Amino acid sequence: MHFGYGGRLTEFVEEDPVAIVGRLHQLVAEDGFRQLWTTQTAAWLEEVGFLKTACTQLMAASPSSSRWTILLEYEIARRGRRIDAVLLTNSTIVVLEFKIGLQAVDSSSRWQAYEYALDLRDFHGNSSDHPIVPIVVPTRCVAGQMPVPVVGSDFSTAQVYDVVESPPAQLAATILAVTAGAVCSSSAPIDHEAWCCANYRPSLNIIEAAERVFAGHQVREISHATATNLSNTVDAVIRCVIEAQSSHQRLVCFVTGVPGAGKTLAGLSAVHDPALRDGGRPAAVFLSGNGPLVKIVRAALVRDLKRRSPTSKEGARQIATFIQNVHSFLGYYAFQAPEELPPEHVVIFDEAQRAWDGTQMALKKRGHKSEASLMLEIMSRCLIGPLLWRLLGLGRKSTRAKPDFRNGAAQFPACRRHGRWWHHQWCLRAPRRMKRAVVCSRLM
Repeated sequence: MHFGYGGRLTEFVEEDPVAIVGRLHQLVAEDGFRQLWTTQTAAWLEEVGFLKTACTQLMAASPSSSRWTILLEYEIARRGRRIDAVLLTNSTIVVLEFKIGLQAVDSSSRWQAYEYALDLRDFHGNSSDHPIVPIVVPTRCVAGQMPVPVVGSDFSTAQVYDVVESPPAQLAATILAVTAGAVCSSSAPIDHEAWCCANYRPSLNIIEAAERVFAGHQVREISHATATNLSNTVDAVIRCVIEAQSSHQRLVCFVTGVPGAGKTLAGLSAVHDPALRDGGRPAAVFLSGNGPLVKIVRAALVRDLKRRSPTSKEGARQIATFIQNVHSFLGYYAFQAPEELPPEHVVIFDEAQRAWDGTQMALKKRGHKSEASLMLEIMSRCLIGPLLWRLLGLGRKSTRAKPDFRNGAAQFPACRRHGRWWHHQWCLRAPRRMKRAVVCSRLM
């Protein structure tokens, strides 16, 4: 479940607003937030009130809308974003973003709602075949200040429609207008239950866009590395992927090197290499527990893209397809969706020496298993050729957690000799001298 509240419109209008807000509080608490400002509670109550009024008017004007589904605080899996409300009609997905206290909509609010719609199109498994209409609701806007919109029906040119603005009092009329206009005759009706349970699944278009962005980058901080065997390392991991898939093995690969040897660049180059997806293989993902590193790399690539293409606004979304935070990845597949299979069969774990051990995980209220154990459990769900590639920095120590992968590297050969890891075969690929690796500017 990726939302705080979900139900048919008939159920929603009868539900106590305080009970609905209570569910939203519970969702936030389960995500680890210990404090919630009273302003957020007041905003939720106001939002629920507007939505109840609009849903009542919708059912009065169109009785069939009683079977529509409304979701509050819908979380876009692995994107770290929540949509205020999503309305599933017969054939259209309506994204609702409320701006509490505003009389007019600014450009940042419009882009926020539009980006939510793009994320559903590009990363939600059941949204790619349906029209998506983002609506921004400035709650202090008076009815009559904005005309009821007319949405064109040319789905072939725009699955995600332009942002629509609506005062709260006109919200029902606006929704009826956009759902009547945004129609795709070639798509089947939305299966609401399947949509609510759909997995994170990046589309081919966003994957190819991310590959193009990285292929043309000229970011010196990323491009420069002292390793003399960078291309050989990338080629080696692609060969391991092919080997794992063809032999139905599960592989764990270790790549080591001193700071500046090029481990991060090797990982980034590998996940963005189209050769990794040859033969219908799934895409890869680059994960790091170093939050600042993720932000810096993303920001540098976005700046470089804007320099090359000043009109592009989707660079940040495209770049985030392959470069993600490992804690968010583990939190989603280990705790939020423990039965779900990741679409990527190749995970590259940068800064793996920083991985949290069981003690640190317990301090974060995430059980007692280490991140190493959780990662192997998650990747064991992939039945064909999963590969876990770990980038280990030599000469670095973590002050927040024990370097679980490096100190525990000797466990992997033992597991290999016994032949199984959690009832699944895992084979090891690592430098022969990993435990006492030579300090040099090479990737090992």
